[in-house]
Amino acid sequence: MAIMPLTTLVLAHFFVAGERLSPVRLAGFVLGFIGIVALVGPDALLELEVGGTALLSELSVLGGAVCYAVNTIVARHRPDGDPLVAGTGVMILASAIMLPLAFAGGPPAIAAIPATAALAVAVLGIVSTALATVVYFKLVTAAGPTFVSLINYLIPLWAVVVGMVVLGETPEWRALGALALILSGIALSEAGRRATAESS
Repeated sequence: MAIMPLTTLVLAHFFVAGERLSPVRLAGFVLGFIGIVALVGPDALLELEVGGTALLSELSVLGGAVCYAVNTIVARHRPDGDPLVAGTGVMILASAIMLPLAFAGGPPAIAAIPATAALAVAVLGIVSTALATVVYFKLVTAAGPTFVSLINYLIPLWAVVVGMVVLGETPEWRALGALALILSGIALSEAGRRATAESS
């Protein structure tokens, strides 16, 4: 998903007014991407396979990131209106698409689902998806697609923080260095965005 902000940056340059690609903004995005690579570790990148079903899986993930970028651009061009209405429409459409797939292998054994798993799914659906979609549309309108895309650089960092607080994990120095790179990249990109907006 770290490729999504870079894809959004390029698409926004061509399809969103006031989102021009400047050297400073590009440097910020690249710096954030380097931070993600440092956080994941070069060893993990070298383990990527280049053939068979593994390659298809990796290309699917890459395609998903590009689709997220396109979605952000489309969301910026949606008609003005209540983000709650837009978010609700997205959730209804997504549910209509997924419901037949959920029953493709037969009716799901809902009664056999543990209560903790059901609660986790409910939280993911209501908070992490439905509520987040409404906030997403609000942010895209207020701050622009490229700024919103930078959220993908923060997700791994939140994973590190939650791991420390909830699971008692001790981050490596590499993770702290990656944190500095990512935050610096976001700050640099935002400074470039403001400079571009002021000059236009």
